[in-house]
Amino acid sequence: MPTCARSTASTPPPGRSTSRESTKLYIDPTECIDCDACVEACPVDATMSEDDVPAQWEIFREIDRVYFEAGHEAGEKMVADYLAQKVSSP
Repeated sequence: MPTCARSTASTPPPGRSTSRESTKLYIDPTECIDCDACVEACPVDATMSEDDVPAQWEIFREIDRVYFEAGHEAGEKMVADYLAQKVSSP
């Protein structure tokens, strides 16, 4: 499953046909077929094959899972929490 660590794109939340503005592109781990189309399409080179995800970005795999299981707000909260922690960490 590819993982997106940073993107300006948005994805429709689960069960919705329209998208909201999102902090990152969310990739549904249950729908991903490892075709790598998102890797080529990513405008900021932040999407990569699962095998190539650096350890510090593993959290984004969990964020994607939560987004599709618990919804847009839950995924965005995890991103916000991650970014807040990165800003407050030396």
